[in-house]
Amino acid sequence: MDMGVDIDDTYVVSMDVGGNYETMIIDVVSRYAIRNLILNLEYGQILWRWDENVVKLYDAKNTRWIYFIFAQGHTTEGYNKNIVEDMYIEEMDLFVKTIIVKASYPNDLDNDIRVLKILEKVEEK
Repeated sequence: MDMGVDIDDTYVVSMDVGGNYETMIIDVVSRYAIRNLILNLEYGQILWRWDENVVKLYDAKNTRWIYFIFAQGHTTEGYNKNIVEDMYIEEMDLFVKTIIVKASYPNDLDNDIRVLKILEKVEEK
């Protein structure tokens, strides 16, 4: 898709993380903003979709689904219902509180640089 910028519109990353095999798909052009998580486990499966207010756990031993309902969050009028700003508001609130009480911020520049270096290595492959 031509977005007028020099980036890939889809990334697929397969990882071996200590014997756990993971696949991450990043799609930056999805018309309907989505975030999904699927964890396949030995005795179950966990499903989460950003646009639903439930985490689903499949209990394979008892062949049943268990549902965990959570608050959806607040959206701004005009956005998709699943684009919530809560995480950004919480981050800014924590940042301001950190400055006021002169405490350490839970994330730091060194960690951000480490994550960016990992992403650069992924893009090189």
